[in-house]
Amino acid sequence: MKLKIISILSAYLILVSFILSSCSNTLDQSINLTSLPTLNSSTLLPTTLTSTITQTVTPTSTHISTPTSNFQNIPQVIFTHALPEICPPNNSSEIDIPNELPLSESAIINILNNGGVEKLVRFLSQDNDVNFRYEDLTNDGIPELIVRNWDQGYGYLNVYGCQNSKYENLLTLDGFIDFVEFSLGIIAIQDLNHNGVKELVVDMIASHCCTGIMVYEWNGISFESVVKTWYVDHKNGRLEYRNMVNLGGIAQASIADIDSNGIYELILDGGRPSYTGGWTGIDGPWRNEKIIYMWNGENYAWYSQEHYPPNFRFEAIQDGDTETERGNYDLALKFYQSAIFDNKLKSWTQEVWRDISQNQDPENLAYPDIEKMPFNQDEYNQLSAYARYRIMILYLKQDWMSDAKTIYETLIEEYPQGNSGYPYVELATEFWNEFQTSNNLFSSCTKAIMYATNKPEILEPLGSHGLFDKNYDPEDICPFK
Repeated sequence: MKLKIISILSAYLILVSFILSSCSNTLDQSINLTSLPTLNSSTLLPTTLTSTITQTVTPTSTHISTPTSNFQNIPQVIFTHALPEICPPNNSSEIDIPNELPLSESAIINILNNGGVEKLVRFLSQDNDVNFRYEDLTNDGIPELIVRNWDQGYGYLNVYGCQNSKYENLLTLDGFIDFVEFSLGIIAIQDLNHNGVKELVVDMIASHCCTGIMVYEWNGISFESVVKTWYVDHKNGRLEYRNMVNLGGIAQASIADIDSNGIYELILDGGRPSYTGGWTGIDGPWRNEKIIYMWNGENYAWYSQEHYPPNFRFEAIQDGDTETERGNYDLALKFYQSAIFDNKLKSWTQEVWRDISQNQDPENLAYPDIEKMPFNQDEYNQLSAYARYRIMILYLKQDWMSDAKTIYETLIEEYPQGNSGYPYVELATEFWNEFQTSNNLFSSCTKAIMYATNKPEILEPLGSHGLFDKNYDPEDICPFK
């Protein structure tokens, strides 16, 4: 019986892992294509680090703000009203509407082309669960019927409008994307980019996976997406894009004019797992974040990303590494310092995490009480040593040799052989010795990566704390490569 339960649990974890990794691989590979911001070295002052854990100011969030274009003073193309299409005249008295939903596309087209648009709108209005709108999307003064339907367990959304004196299906959005099933819903029908034409804004929620937003606009001939999320297709190595923005987990999808310029932004805020195992923390910790997409004059493009404040010391490390990759060295330094000094950050112990997460009341699920996580000295030594190694690299990047030397000497002094942080001293030594010879960050990083490749156990404290956590590869150990 015990083996059977273990087999079932193993199968469940494998299935959840496959679903999440599939969603991540297919939908979460968006990249920022612009050059990273240049840092003025005068804004980053060297800080002497000690080994004492003291309370310091902790950065409130990881904030990434690298515009993909100049979002200010964007020229707008203003559309004028098109000539109204001629639709079938209203003749609702002769039309019978099926009593059950959903209605097939053929049934909807038949009703509309026999003069039943008003009767169909009244019928759909009687059911609060039906997601539909009757508004002008083609800018000709005649409303289109936008209906969300269901088929085979996932949703699809259609826009029906008049073309050549009859109703046609002008747009179909399928909820089955890259083997992920999405539930579709209408967020808004609004002129987001202030060009005189209303956009159709649709949110997408996938169980066990992610939340997304699609936006479509009528271009005079057909509907086209005004969202582009760029990514690298690892199968063919080509740069591709999708007509959606997305965030892993359950999030709030919304629109708002955050900079008060009359043009609305797309916002995804959240990241909570959508299934019980993730929600109770069995699969590791998760963090909410906010992603904003702005109108750049042609389409909606990635603008900023902000993580909620870290709860764990390893999360502060990951935030520091992320900011280093983005070129935000001053903010990266603050995160590394918080990993060393901030006593509010919690230690991670897998067994304790599972104990407190599994003992929750299923009727009142909440994020596990991390105040019950005890201080883990070995983990602290590992992460604080790694943080000092990364600070040393930041100083060398900015030609602050004296400060970098101080950090390296502190590493040697604070983490002697036998200390759990000592492997990171060896890592730093590989980098330091190569840099003294070559004065080259690239070759020094190569040495560090080789060390991590030969001793992959140094990666474990940095990530891989569950299905929702970042997994570190040897190449992640050094950013200048």
